[in-house]
Amino acid sequence: MVRQTATIVFFEILGGLLFLAVAACAFLAWRLAQGPVELTAFKDEIEQALSQARDGRKVELERVQLQWSPERRRIDIAARGLVFRDAAQVARARIDRADITLSASSLLLGDVEIVALDMHGGNIELRQLSATDWTIAGEPLPPIPEGQLPQTPREWLELTNRYLLALMSGAGEVISGIELERVALERIRLDVTDRSAEPLAKLAGVSGRLVVDDGDLSLSGAARGQGGGMPAGFAFDVATSGRVSSVDVEIGFADGSIAGLSRRAGISPTRLSGLPADIAFTARATRARGLERVSVVTEAGRGALTLAGRNVAVSRIAGRMDYLKAEDTLMVRLATLDAGPLRGEIIARVDNALEAEDRRTLNLSSSDLRIDATPMFERPWRLRDLDVEALIDPSFQGLDISRARFRIGSARVRASGRIARASGPGAGELPLTADIAAELDGPAGKRDVLDFWPVALGDGARRFLVQKVEAGRLVSARARLRLREDSLAQGFLEDDALDVSFSVAQVRVRPLPDIPPIEAASGTGYLTGNSFRIDIDRAEYSSISINSGEVDFPRLNPKGEDFHVTATGTGDIVPVVKSIFNSRLQLETATGFDPDRLSGQARGTFRLSRPALEKVAPGALEFSVRGEVRDAGLTDIADGLHLTAATTDIDLDETRLAVSGFGQLGPATVNFDWRDSLGNDGEPSRLAARSVVTPDILNRFGLLGRPYVSGQVPVELTARLDGETVYSATARLDLDDARIDLAEIGWLKPPGEPASAEIDYAIRQGGRHAATRLDSENARLVGDVLLGEDGRLLKADLERAYLEGRADVSGELARGEDGALAFSLTGPFLDVSNAMPDFGAIGNASGFSRPLTLDAEVERLALGDGLEMMGARLAAISTAQGLQSFVASGTSGDDAPMEARYELQPDGSADIGIESGNAGFLFRAMLGIEFLDDGRLSVSGRLRPSAPSQFDITIRDARLRDAPFLTQILSLGSLRGLADTLGGDGVLFSEIILPLRVGSGRWVVDGGRASGPALGLTANGWLEPETGALNFDGVLVPSFGVNSALGDIPIIGDLVVGREGEGIFSLTYSVRGSLDRAQVAVNPLSAVTPGVLRRIFENPAETELPLPEAGEAEN
Repeated sequence: MVRQTATIVFFEILGGLLFLAVAACAFLAWRLAQGPVELTAFKDEIEQALSQARDGRKVELERVQLQWSPERRRIDIAARGLVFRDAAQVARARIDRADITLSASSLLLGDVEIVALDMHGGNIELRQLSATDWTIAGEPLPPIPEGQLPQTPREWLELTNRYLLALMSGAGEVISGIELERVALERIRLDVTDRSAEPLAKLAGVSGRLVVDDGDLSLSGAARGQGGGMPAGFAFDVATSGRVSSVDVEIGFADGSIAGLSRRAGISPTRLSGLPADIAFTARATRARGLERVSVVTEAGRGALTLAGRNVAVSRIAGRMDYLKAEDTLMVRLATLDAGPLRGEIIARVDNALEAEDRRTLNLSSSDLRIDATPMFERPWRLRDLDVEALIDPSFQGLDISRARFRIGSARVRASGRIARASGPGAGELPLTADIAAELDGPAGKRDVLDFWPVALGDGARRFLVQKVEAGRLVSARARLRLREDSLAQGFLEDDALDVSFSVAQVRVRPLPDIPPIEAASGTGYLTGNSFRIDIDRAEYSSISINSGEVDFPRLNPKGEDFHVTATGTGDIVPVVKSIFNSRLQLETATGFDPDRLSGQARGTFRLSRPALEKVAPGALEFSVRGEVRDAGLTDIADGLHLTAATTDIDLDETRLAVSGFGQLGPATVNFDWRDSLGNDGEPSRLAARSVVTPDILNRFGLLGRPYVSGQVPVELTARLDGETVYSATARLDLDDARIDLAEIGWLKPPGEPASAEIDYAIRQGGRHAATRLDSENARLVGDVLLGEDGRLLKADLERAYLEGRADVSGELARGEDGALAFSLTGPFLDVSNAMPDFGAIGNASGFSRPLTLDAEVERLALGDGLEMMGARLAAISTAQGLQSFVASGTSGDDAPMEARYELQPDGSADIGIESGNAGFLFRAMLGIEFLDDGRLSVSGRLRPSAPSQFDITIRDARLRDAPFLTQILSLGSLRGLADTLGGDGVLFSEIILPLRVGSGRWVVDGGRASGPALGLTANGWLEPETGALNFDGVLVPSFGVNSALGDIPIIGDLVVGREGEGIFSLTYSVRGSLDRAQVAVNPLSAVTPGVLRRIFENPAETELPLPEAGEAEN
């Protein structure tokens, strides 16, 4: 036999064993393929192994099977109905199924060692035993350190590090003492209970994995929250390295409620609500340095939280926070912030965040941040490019701001100072103190200013800005805020708590909505805690340049304190007045005054004081305007008369208006003073004016002017007025140096002769009265005039109207219902010669052209030069078309009766009639004819406006004496006796008949005749009164009674005597030339020639009126 070595024997035995093992495995595989194999024999050893892994806390199994796992392609031990008990033998976890992996080496040695445990289904309890102790599935967790909660960030960091170190130490001990290499969970429910076994939370679908490898572990898991406040999803990952020398933690919540989690954890349960959020937490810690890095990424939704006792609504917060221990820096980046008063994005950095014992440095920035401080401020603030650097007190009680910069619109703001929490503020005190300085470099607009102006600070001043200021720029500002706990002790900010100075430009203010605004205003303003003032350097109001001004609110509180406005400026007054007239006052419509008539350059100061309230009682308003208007003017005062080069002082306040000054009214200088009471005392305005006027001015005012007055007339006027109503007025005229020439009534006052006039006007009971008085050496007028509401004369009582040689009457004047004036006069004397018909200018027969009636009864009535009626009565009626009727009756100088009549006809012609018992007196008076004495006169005729007027004049029993032309005719006819008689006692004519036509400047007699006992004559021809030219012819009949006796015999009378008024023996005559140089001719042969043949020697005068020249009206 062959001897085998030991080596060969060993390998043979090993091969045999391998064959047996392979055979056993093949058999086991075949058996497991038929189904699980019960391992009841090993159940106790497995329970014991699991209990030993839990430090003796018992684990129970219902069944143990050996099975093939197709998923992992290996053989596992499957345990069913695992129950984990705590030290008190109370079941704290139940697992439906667990896959157990045993150590093969231990099995070969006959020992059961579990190296992996995969659990499926069931529930695990996480239980709180005390404030510091928790268990999971009955397994104690590392305790939470006891003691007082940290008060400072450093203490929190130290506590966190202690806990982390304890946790890492505990994990190291667990790793070193545990034989398990892996524990996995799947579809497990985790129940969290408090120390009273009340449920705190439930997590469903819990899955996780614990792997121990080379002295380190990794723990990961995920779950779904159940119940209110629980997140929809939860995941975590914890991994150690370097044999638990460091640990990295990642925790995530999905769609969880921060408020719900806080309530379940017992953290500030009443300070949070809502806030659904996704949160990711990562951290790293080492045994050597403790916590090294923490990061939190969150996106929270709508909810609320309570900060400093104030409820803060949250709409959305999204960002992250990072803490780096190496730099001790806390970084917060909020990409989206919409919580409470804040909206925008913020980046914050805190240096010395947790470890420092002294102050921490805060750097905060934002490209666009909105801060909602309403209702304290009207609108949220919008800060752009925010950059803040500050130091935080160690106790977090104060903040020292070394730099704060941001933009408001286009303006940049810089600030620095300190904000601190108040130490135990009392009732009504502020919870903080502040001392902040700020600067603004513009421009900032009105809206920007209002945004940062507290609504309750200076309500009146703020309302003025809102309602009256339309535009403007805040150029720069400097502010200092000093807040103490008691700065609002009086209910409003103390004056020294705030000090702001600022500059404004291009401000536009509109005091009233319908007048032009004050524009381009610039100046400096000052705002304190309880006062506000703006000093205006310049501004423009319409055409006025404002060179200084002030708006002053000396006390903003209590509400309703007075504020003051002052402005001084210069410029053209017309646009300002026009704007006021065109405003809601509608002065142009009410007064009818056109502001364009004004001119002038104004310079003055305006002051206003009133309570800073929305509505103010009229009595609470105080204002004044004091100034001067130079080169002032007012056009068209009267008929083209203008006020120019005037200088006016104006003094106006809420109680009175005073306007005084001087100027040129045409060529005259006028001084005036107008004072008006604006109160409720009913006092009218007072006006006083003085001037030396010229006739031109009087003429333009409708008074005696240039045609009647020459020289200068000093005038003084005082008046009391209410609007357009004149209550009383007194005008005094000094006429001493004036020459007054009223040629129409024959009155002349030479210069140097004393004369004066005074008119007193007043509204008294019964109407408007004007007492008038005129005094001179030869004239006087005293009377009282009653005027209507429209200023028209209603009645006048004449105490005396005296004009030497013209009138001395008294009486009254009244206006009838038809508007015509009615005169009723009595007195010693009245001269109406200027109103008598002018028989030489027919068609302009009367100076009357106004509707009036005149009734006069005077002792003497003058009708013309030398023509007077004694005991006369006069009645006249005229209209706007002229004199309608005129009747005067009385006696002439020798007591002969006399009457004159004039009556206008419908066709425009007028009938006249004159009856007089002394024709010679009337001819001398009216025509200046001196050669006619006595006789009875009868005149009847018609005045025609467009055709020759015709008169029939009859004189009876008159005597001709010293008639120049008749004397010359008689002398040439050798009738010396008659001529002598004519020059002596005169020749008596029993009848004189003159048919007279007047027109075209010529008086024409056709068929005139005169007859008397001693002489008869005829006359035909014409006379032109203006030139004196004349042309007459006729027949002179001596011894008329005998010489014309045959004239009554038919046929024979016509042949022998001739025409009516001639005789058998008659002389023909003719008069040619002019009144100054008349040529008188007599034909002696006609004396012996019978009547019918006598015409051979005649050269008859023309008795036709000449035709009017082209364009000349027919008279």
